[in-house]
Amino acid sequence: MAPGTSKTGLKLWAEDPIALGSPLQLHCAFPGREHITLVSWWRWGQNWSREDLAVIDPTHGPYVLPAVRGRLRVTSVSGDGQVGLTVPSLGLQHNDTRYCCKFSTFPSGVSEQCLPVLIPEPATDPSPAPHSLGHAFLRPDVLGTLGAGGFFLLGSVLLLGHLLREWTRRRR
Repeated sequence: MAPGTSKTGLKLWAEDPIALGSPLQLHCAFPGREHITLVSWWRWGQNWSREDLAVIDPTHGPYVLPAVRGRLRVTSVSGDGQVGLTVPSLGLQHNDTRYCCKFSTFPSGVSEQCLPVLIPEPATDPSPAPHSLGHAFLRPDVLGTLGAGGFFLLGSVLLLGHLLREWTRRRR
């Protein structure tokens, strides 16, 4: 996931790896020496519905909205203009969503940045390695060679059996 940077220098990024069941750790930073009045987090869902997540007031601290309390937490609030948000376990409902961070500052005003979250799909049918004895090892060209070799071997065994029977019959 590529980090995002707004025109005012606001940066939003996620820590790797992003996988189903793993935590999502987002960081948002506003560089500069402006007075930060409020920081807000929200996300756009799969059906483009906005869900407010948390607000951070420099005086009163972080507040996670009741609808998502217990499902995420504000993880870092620093005096240098950086805040973090953690979703403890990514589920399918988080796939193809956009997490957004907004800094309200004085005198510049509002700067916001969004970051898409795409969860890679886990492999459902891992292919066996070419050297393993799985079904992928028996390609048609290999099967043809094995079939011809088996037919030759069977013929040879039958011919040897017939010759052995004739030899024992003549010795009697």
